[in-house]
Amino acid sequence: LVLALLGLTIVPCVLVLIVGSELIRSSTEKWFSQPIDDVLTAATRVAQDYYRERELSVTAHAARIARELPVAAVESGDLVAVRRAIEAEVAQGRVGLVEVYRSRSKAGQRADVVPLVAVESPGLPRDGVRASADHLASLVASGGAESYAPEPLEGGGELVRGGAAVRDVSGRVVGVVLASDRLSGESATHARQIIEAFQNRSQLHALRRPILGVYLTLFIMMTLMIMVSATWTGLYLAK
Repeated sequence: LVLALLGLTIVPCVLVLIVGSELIRSSTEKWFSQPIDDVLTAATRVAQDYYRERELSVTAHAARIARELPVAAVESGDLVAVRRAIEAEVAQGRVGLVEVYRSRSKAGQRADVVPLVAVESPGLPRDGVRASADHLASLVASGGAESYAPEPLEGGGELVRGGAAVRDVSGRVVGVVLASDRLSGESATHARQIIEAFQNRSQLHALRRPILGVYLTLFIMMTLMIMVSATWTGLYLAK
């Protein structure tokens, strides 16, 4: 009885296991097919180029403002003169936010920057971006990075930043100018979605073998459970 029941169950179970394994393997290959990876990689590069172009744009604005700022006003902390020099940039809609920092260099240490003046567009949300602005200003004053990756805003959209150092005639850094602009609209939304999709797919690639192993293990366990059930039924009937 046991052999008869095993004989009736083992053949279909093995066939189901083989067919199911091949089906899972072929489905996994389609999920991670090379054409899809190529298309998503190309789309991600387009999105990165879009962000990079906006970063270069605000960085160029910051460099131009830094060249035109009165160095003496930045050194002395003349808020009125500095504000007058940067208000036109925001008023004309070239950038959404201009921040000016005064730099105090210390020998052997990172430059100490102090916020001086900030002129922003009324429609630009400012929630949760102060700490990153201070850090970027410190990096620029120390000769480091000139831009940051876009930061998501609570009110929607993203904020892209660029910075430039204000130097005196001797080349010493006396201040930092940060120019920021808000990325909104469908282009920014699509670019962010493409990058997020690429990141999710990259994480999924790392789980490719574990996912395949989980499905195969599930099929094997089902096969063993059917065979054990058939054996137990045969022993019970024989008893």
